[in-house]
Amino acid sequence: ERADYLQVVLPLSFVMLFGTMMPTVVPLAYLALAFQIRTHAVKLIRSCRRPFPVRAGGIGVWDNILSVLSYLSILNAVGLLVAQLDDIGTTVPGFATLAQALEIPKNGPAAKVLYFFILQNTFMALKLAFDFAVSDITAAT
Repeated sequence: ERADYLQVVLPLSFVMLFGTMMPTVVPLAYLALAFQIRTHAVKLIRSCRRPFPVRAGGIGVWDNILSVLSYLSILNAVGLLVAQLDDIGTTVPGFATLAQALEIPKNGPAAKVLYFFILQNTFMALKLAFDFAVSDITAAT
């Protein structure tokens, strides 16, 4: 069971962390995971006996692993975005005014670090709000 989860989580983690650098990998990973699900279904139907049903309370530690991966992917995506911006002062509306108020050059490294922390905290707050608003447990369970 652990190997089955790992076979799904590993490609998903690469897509979450590096999908912004190579977007063509995302549909390929989707196709690979869809094919993998179908092959597991065929394996369970044709070559294995029906397993004895055991009620599970969840997916165990994998839920925590996926949660950590989602936070790391936010940090990675924001970092890649800020690293690729050359002229933050003109690209982001209102940022030049903020940089001027803080007396830092609007296109210097300090401005990039400031913009990274602003975006990172914004997206982390959005993720926390989404996690709070959407329950992990459905009404049927």
